[in-house]
Amino acid sequence: MGSVVLENSDSSTHELSVVVKRYGEVIHEENHVLEAGSSEQVPLREPGSYSVTVALDGETVAKRESLTRTDKCREWRLSFGVSSDGELKKSRGVACLQ
Repeated sequence: MGSVVLENSDSSTHELSVVVKRYGEVIHEENHVLEAGSSEQVPLREPGSYSVTVALDGETVAKRESLTRTDKCREWRLSFGVSSDGELKKSRGVACLQ
């Protein structure tokens, strides 16, 4: 169905606190330690309304999306991460993979 992609573009290791909710119910709550230049994925197994919150050193970003499976889009990706200057970032939209 899709995934939340966590990326670290910085040259240092960072710990991201990630909470994923589906229709308001927490389905994933974990701290992810990302080495420099690494990435991880949190799978989203079903269509639905998702809320994703990612925190780094007191800074928080959040995104809400309704994800549905269509013929044109079989997999969705929501991206979050640490920029090369060490700041928390989120993608502007949802990437659709066919």
